[in-house]
Amino acid sequence: MHIFSKRKLVDRELTLRDMLNDPIVQDVMRRDGVQRWQVEQLFENLRPATRKAA
Repeated sequence: MHIFSKRKLVDRELTLRDMLNDPIVQDVMRRDGVQRWQVEQLFENLRPATRKAA
């Protein structure tokens, strides 16, 4: 079982790392043929665009 940070999940938003470590998310990604590095790369590529929009 994955242990999230000590703060209750209801008190904070999930991080990308939290989501990617979730066993259900991992199962769905595996079923869809998506690798963790692909999701991380997607978010990394989006980072400059979100900075411009802010």
